[in-house]
Amino acid sequence: MKKFWIVFINIILICLIFLGVDYTSARIDHNQNFQSIMNDLNIRPDKENIREEMIPVFSYNLKLIHFKKFWQNTRIDFPSERRVVHASSDAQNCTPPPRQKNSIIVFGCSFAEGAFLEDNETFEYKLSKLTNRTVYNRGFSGFGLGQMVWQTKQPEFYEDIKEPVDYVIYIYIFDHLRRIYEHKYGHINVYLGYEEKNGQLVEKNPPMLQLNRFHIIKKLYTEYLFKKYYLSQKNKDKNFDLIKLHFEEARKELQKRYPNVKFIILKHPCDTERTPFEVGYYIIDSYTTPRWKELEDEGFIVKDLKTYIPNINFESQEYTFPDGHPNQKAWDAVAEKLVKDLNL
Repeated sequence: MKKFWIVFINIILICLIFLGVDYTSARIDHNQNFQSIMNDLNIRPDKENIREEMIPVFSYNLKLIHFKKFWQNTRIDFPSERRVVHASSDAQNCTPPPRQKNSIIVFGCSFAEGAFLEDNETFEYKLSKLTNRTVYNRGFSGFGLGQMVWQTKQPEFYEDIKEPVDYVIYIYIFDHLRRIYEHKYGHINVYLGYEEKNGQLVEKNPPMLQLNRFHIIKKLYTEYLFKKYYLSQKNKDKNFDLIKLHFEEARKELQKRYPNVKFIILKHPCDTERTPFEVGYYIIDSYTTPRWKELEDEGFIVKDLKTYIPNINFESQEYTFPDGHPNQKAWDAVAEKLVKDLNL
């Protein structure tokens, strides 16, 4: 009996030590990022509401949820002006005027969602105002291609889309490759990922899923992925094959509801010196590879903003916030060019 209690106490001590180390590791990483995050607060000194939302608060918890739960929690905000954009709506009751054109859906990360922007400064607002279309904002900060695919597979997703859809736009940045492999994002511990099997995407959970609740495990797994995939030349083609498959499957699901939908991919450049992401050569390669032509050959409309609007440097401070997110001026230029060229 005495031996049992010794073993039991030792196990408890080991667990407590591990939790202490894990907490310390999470706190250190938070502190290292704190200054850069605090600098972001100067992005909109005139917008107190935006500044308050960006104040970094350290939080250590072991919660772990699937993207489905995150999406369901977020869905309650979908009727908001940020998520369903009628640029010429009545400001008081958000009632859209009669429209002759079908709607647009925009997918992506914080670039699509509109980080640091007011509702009337987002890409979606600019599109709606110029086209007199309803534009659905389905971008989520910190996420990417997998979350687009997952949404298009859900019947509930289409319940919130009240009009027929003519166009789908995905805003792509180089970091979306990392987000395919990493499965899990940020301190909120939301997981979702896909892998290729027999030419199709199959949902895959991170290995040792429950252990991914811990900061140290997540960090070690991320570093392993970074070395195995991002820095490995042999995976260069595999990386793009996976990116391509995400677009193909999302379009296939959307075409079940909207057979004539057109799919636009906007490749937004990022200044790698000013982004918080850890960047590997082959992440950048997946952005610059000529293989994007393969998607164009399949009917996707692919626009690399570097070459599509060559007179504008979208990585410059004139068109970005200090952390690299596009500002209102950038979206003005993109929306005007896109609407004119594609007759949206």
